[in-house]
Amino acid sequence: METGDSLRSVLGLGDQPSIWSAEAAQTMSLVELAGHLPSVEFTPAVVQRVIELGLVEFSPDGTNVIVHSPSFLKIGSELAALGVPADEILDEYEQLRTQSDEIARRFTELFRRRMWKPFVKRGMPADQIPPLLETLEQLAMLAGDVTAMSLRHSLQAAAESFVRAEARRLGVDIPRPGESHADGRETS
Repeated sequence: METGDSLRSVLGLGDQPSIWSAEAAQTMSLVELAGHLPSVEFTPAVVQRVIELGLVEFSPDGTNVIVHSPSFLKIGSELAALGVPADEILDEYEQLRTQSDEIARRFTELFRRRMWKPFVKRGMPADQIPPLLETLEQLAMLAGDVTAMSLRHSLQAAAESFVRAEARRLGVDIPRPGESHADGRETS
Protein backbone atom coordinates (compact mmCIF):
# COMPACT_ATOMS: atom_id res chain seq x y z
CA MET A 1 0.00 0.00 0.00
CA GLU A 2 2.97 2.32 0.59
CA THR A 3 3.68 2.18 -3.15
CA GLY A 4 0.19 3.42 -3.98
CA ASP A 5 -1.45 0.05 -4.58
CA SER A 6 -5.08 -0.13 -3.53
CA LEU A 7 -6.28 -2.28 -0.64
CA ARG A 8 -8.00 -4.54 -3.20
CA SER A 9 -4.71 -5.04 -5.04
CA VAL A 10 -2.77 -5.73 -1.83
CA LEU A 11 -5.30 -8.42 -0.89
CA GLY A 12 -5.05 -9.94 -4.38
CA LEU A 13 -8.62 -9.04 -5.34
CA GLY A 14 -7.88 -7.03 -8.46
CA ASP A 15 -7.04 -3.41 -8.95
CA GLN A 16 -10.28 -1.85 -10.11
CA PRO A 17 -10.84 1.69 -8.90
CA SER A 18 -12.27 1.89 -5.41
CA ILE A 19 -12.52 4.20 -2.45
CA TRP A 20 -9.07 2.94 -1.50
CA SER A 21 -7.42 4.25 -4.66
CA ALA A 22 -4.93 6.94 -3.71
CA GLU A 23 -5.17 10.36 -5.30
CA ALA A 24 -2.59 10.63 -8.04
CA ALA A 25 0.23 12.97 -7.04
CA GLN A 26 1.40 15.67 -9.45
CA THR A 27 4.97 16.80 -9.97
CA MET A 28 5.48 20.44 -10.84
CA SER A 29 8.05 23.16 -10.62
CA LEU A 30 7.98 25.69 -7.81
CA VAL A 31 6.97 28.30 -10.38
CA GLU A 32 3.97 26.17 -11.41
CA LEU A 33 3.01 25.65 -7.78
CA ALA A 34 3.25 29.39 -7.13
CA GLY A 35 1.06 29.93 -10.21
CA HIS A 36 -1.72 27.93 -8.52
CA LEU A 37 -1.42 30.16 -5.44
CA PRO A 38 -0.65 33.66 -6.74
CA SER A 39 -1.79 35.41 -3.56
CA VAL A 40 0.24 33.17 -1.23
CA GLU A 41 3.64 34.27 -0.04
CA PHE A 42 5.86 31.18 0.05
CA THR A 43 7.80 31.93 3.21
CA PRO A 44 10.14 29.27 4.59
CA ALA A 45 7.64 28.72 7.44
CA VAL A 46 4.74 28.10 5.02
CA VAL A 47 6.83 25.75 2.88
CA GLN A 48 8.03 23.85 5.96
CA ARG A 49 4.50 23.49 7.29
CA VAL A 50 3.13 22.23 3.97
CA ILE A 51 5.92 19.65 3.88
CA GLU A 52 5.31 18.63 7.52
CA LEU A 53 1.59 18.17 6.76
CA GLY A 54 2.54 15.80 3.95
CA LEU A 55 0.88 17.90 1.28
CA VAL A 56 4.04 18.31 -0.80
CA GLU A 57 7.62 17.14 -0.86
CA PHE A 58 10.60 18.07 -2.95
CA SER A 59 11.58 15.73 -5.74
CA PRO A 60 14.81 13.75 -5.14
CA ASP A 61 16.79 16.21 -7.25
CA GLY A 62 15.22 19.17 -5.43
CA THR A 63 14.13 20.96 -8.60
CA ASN A 64 10.41 20.15 -8.42
CA VAL A 65 7.72 19.53 -5.84
CA ILE A 66 5.46 16.51 -5.62
CA VAL A 67 1.93 17.61 -4.74
CA HIS A 68 0.33 14.66 -2.92
CA SER A 69 -3.17 16.11 -3.00
CA PRO A 70 -3.92 18.06 -6.17
CA SER A 71 -7.53 18.34 -4.98
CA PHE A 72 -6.39 20.15 -1.80
CA LEU A 73 -4.15 22.38 -3.93
CA LYS A 74 -7.25 23.34 -5.94
CA ILE A 75 -9.29 23.96 -2.78
CA GLY A 76 -6.43 25.87 -1.16
CA SER A 77 -5.97 28.06 -4.24
CA GLU A 78 -9.70 28.87 -4.27
CA LEU A 79 -9.62 29.74 -0.55
CA ALA A 80 -6.54 31.92 -1.11
CA ALA A 81 -8.33 33.64 -4.01
CA LEU A 82 -11.15 34.46 -1.57
CA GLY A 83 -8.58 36.19 0.63
CA VAL A 84 -7.97 33.49 3.23
CA PRO A 85 -4.31 33.62 4.34
CA ALA A 86 -2.15 30.51 3.87
CA ASP A 87 -1.70 30.02 7.62
CA GLU A 88 -5.47 29.91 8.15
CA ILE A 89 -5.95 27.51 5.23
CA LEU A 90 -3.35 25.20 6.74
CA ASP A 91 -4.86 25.60 10.24
CA GLU A 92 -8.26 24.57 8.91
CA TYR A 93 -6.76 21.67 6.98
CA GLU A 94 -4.97 20.46 10.10
CA GLN A 95 -8.11 20.73 12.25
CA LEU A 96 -10.28 19.02 9.64
CA ARG A 97 -7.76 16.20 9.27
CA THR A 98 -7.84 15.65 13.03
CA GLN A 99 -11.65 15.56 12.98
CA SER A 100 -11.67 13.34 9.87
CA ASP A 101 -9.24 10.95 11.54
CA GLU A 102 -11.70 10.66 14.45
CA ILE A 103 -14.60 9.98 12.08
CA ALA A 104 -12.51 7.35 10.28
CA ARG A 105 -11.59 5.78 13.62
CA ARG A 106 -15.27 5.58 14.61
CA PHE A 107 -16.29 3.92 11.34
CA THR A 108 -13.32 1.56 11.50
CA GLU A 109 -14.40 0.56 14.99
CA LEU A 110 -17.93 0.03 13.71
CA PHE A 111 -16.52 -2.26 11.00
CA ARG A 112 -14.39 -4.14 13.53
CA ARG A 113 -17.32 -4.64 15.88
CA ARG A 114 -20.09 -5.46 13.39
CA MET A 115 -18.34 -7.08 10.45
CA TRP A 116 -14.79 -8.14 11.32
CA LYS A 117 -15.46 -9.88 14.65
CA PRO A 118 -18.20 -12.10 13.16
CA PHE A 119 -15.88 -12.89 10.23
CA VAL A 120 -13.14 -13.96 12.68
CA LYS A 121 -15.65 -16.04 14.69
CA ARG A 122 -16.55 -17.87 11.48
CA GLY A 123 -12.89 -18.86 11.12
CA MET A 124 -11.98 -16.17 8.54
CA PRO A 125 -13.13 -18.17 5.51
CA ALA A 126 -11.21 -17.10 2.39
CA ASP A 127 -14.32 -17.10 0.22
CA GLN A 128 -15.83 -14.36 2.45
CA ILE A 129 -12.92 -11.95 2.02
CA PRO A 130 -14.20 -10.35 -1.23
CA PRO A 131 -17.69 -9.66 0.16
CA LEU A 132 -16.16 -8.43 3.42
CA LEU A 133 -13.98 -5.99 1.50
CA GLU A 134 -17.01 -4.84 -0.51
CA THR A 135 -18.80 -4.23 2.78
CA LEU A 136 -15.84 -2.21 4.03
CA GLU A 137 -15.85 -0.15 0.82
CA GLN A 138 -19.60 0.40 1.12
CA LEU A 139 -19.20 1.45 4.76
CA ALA A 140 -16.43 3.87 3.78
CA MET A 141 -18.64 5.43 1.09
CA LEU A 142 -21.54 5.70 3.55
CA ALA A 143 -19.20 7.32 6.09
CA GLY A 144 -18.26 9.92 3.47
CA ASP A 145 -21.90 10.48 2.54
CA VAL A 146 -23.12 10.89 6.13
CA THR A 147 -20.18 13.16 6.95
CA ALA A 148 -20.93 15.38 3.93
CA MET A 149 -24.66 15.44 4.79
CA SER A 150 -23.97 16.24 8.44
CA LEU A 151 -21.53 19.00 7.47
CA ARG A 152 -24.07 20.47 5.05
CA HIS A 153 -26.71 20.57 7.83
CA SER A 154 -24.22 22.08 10.28
CA LEU A 155 -23.15 24.72 7.75
CA GLN A 156 -26.78 25.64 7.06
CA ALA A 157 -27.52 25.99 10.78
CA ALA A 158 -24.32 27.96 11.43
CA ALA A 159 -24.95 30.28 8.46
CA GLU A 160 -28.54 30.89 9.57
CA SER A 161 -27.40 31.59 13.13
CA PHE A 162 -24.70 33.97 11.86
CA VAL A 163 -27.13 35.87 9.60
CA ARG A 164 -29.73 36.13 12.38
CA ALA A 165 -27.13 37.36 14.90
CA GLU A 166 -25.82 39.96 12.45
CA ALA A 167 -29.36 41.03 11.57
CA ARG A 168 -30.18 41.48 15.28
CA ARG A 169 -26.96 43.45 15.71
CA LEU A 170 -28.08 45.70 12.85
CA GLY A 171 -31.63 46.00 14.24
CA VAL A 172 -33.27 43.89 11.53
CA ASP A 173 -35.82 41.21 12.45
CA ILE A 174 -35.66 38.06 10.34
CA PRO A 175 -38.59 35.77 11.15
CA ARG A 176 -37.98 32.04 11.14
CA PRO A 177 -39.71 29.97 8.44
CA GLY A 178 -43.42 29.73 9.31
CA GLU A 179 -43.33 32.88 11.47
CA SER A 180 -45.11 36.05 10.42
CA HIS A 181 -43.45 39.29 9.38
CA ALA A 182 -44.49 42.49 11.17
CA ASP A 183 -46.81 43.20 8.20
CA GLY A 184 -48.60 39.83 8.61
CA ARG A 185 -46.89 38.00 5.72
CA GLU A 186 -45.74 34.48 6.50
CA THR A 187 -42.18 33.41 5.67
CA SER A 188 -41.48 30.27 3.73
